[in-house]
Amino acid sequence: MRSLALAISIAAIAVVPAAAQNSGVLYWNMPTTPAQLAFAASSAAMSDEPQGLAANPAALAAVSWRSLSTAGVQWWEGIYGGSVGATLPLAKRRGTVWAALGYWSSGSMAGYDDRGAPLGNISAQAVSGAAGYGYQLFGGFAAGLALKFSALTLPQRRDLGFAADCGAQYRWRSLAAALLVQDLGPKYPVNGADRATLPTAVSLGGRLSLWRERITVAAQYTARDGERPQPSAGLAVSPVPLITVRVGLDGQRDRPQMSPLGLGLAVRTTGKQDYTIEYGYRSHGDLGRVQALALGISF
Repeated sequence: MRSLALAISIAAIAVVPAAAQNSGVLYWNMPTTPAQLAFAASSAAMSDEPQGLAANPAALAAVSWRSLSTAGVQWWEGIYGGSVGATLPLAKRRGTVWAALGYWSSGSMAGYDDRGAPLGNISAQAVSGAAGYGYQLFGGFAAGLALKFSALTLPQRRDLGFAADCGAQYRWRSLAAALLVQDLGPKYPVNGADRATLPTAVSLGGRLSLWRERITVAAQYTARDGERPQPSAGLAVSPVPLITVRVGLDGQRDRPQMSPLGLGLAVRTTGKQDYTIEYGYRSHGDLGRVQALALGISF
């Protein structure tokens, strides 16, 4: 039954581009990092650092160190994804730039069309990319812009899509508030005969850090075209300076198999260079477990 559900999902992607505006088809929105698994949508509010292909570009302005990171995520039935990313603060406080690449593979599985007729073994791979820039305007206000693309390869077909994200952030002491508008762009796919409007999302979130940033809590509300509004929240606790435990609560009701609770763990070394190892976990019920691992360095 699980294989059949996956096969139908892949076949739906092949037959109906953008799957009735479901954001899950947009591979730049698929989670590849432990933080995205643990915090879900609230990962944008929990940290200024980009996570996989996701970032609030305005928050980049607060990143003051260079970083490199790589992450991989393992789903079920041979489905996996990964990403690499880098941030670079520019000299003389001219802002911060960021770039990331991602990859997804569904493996090979039996496919069926919308009438249940077999399509044979099919596979799908997607390559995505993103680049962003954030700049501190004045006081605690910052703004940013990110551009992204995704190329989905299917048997005898390739779908190409483009989009932009824009954001604003205000920081005051231990508080941060952010506004993020995602997936602005042309219809998806841009090269297809049957194109659908991108499901634009607007998110409003806030974050509070306590006890010298050993406790961080965030809440976010996301409204996306074609989907129910989604609240989310995240909590990060560092009982000792080098270890952080993560818990995320997601209010997504359009995907009942996905557990509302996500978990994660991060271990960070300190010194001339900071190294980070992260792990994330979220259950998808009968479909299986999703796990992610990431390695990063800041210098």
